[in-house]
Amino acid sequence: MTNELDQTLQLGLETPEKPLGFIRLDGTQLIFLPAKKALTLKKARQKLVTFEPTFQLRVFDNEDARLLFGLKIAPPFLLLK
Repeated sequence: MTNELDQTLQLGLETPEKPLGFIRLDGTQLIFLPAKKALTLKKARQKLVTFEPTFQLRVFDNEDARLLFGLKIAPPFLLLK
């Protein structure tokens, strides 16, 4: 996640109605989980910096953790796909 993005963007899963607020470690995977309050990009970066860059990023969707494969900027959200 680049420094060029607004650090106050909130993370969501494909739509702002599905905020992502937690990151869970599962082996060599980091999984973004739904929450009532969304993480900001700044807080997510602070959490992610402590892990190896080789870890896979996944999002929890419909009882399954799938690979993160895209981003969409829709202020005030950064939507993960």
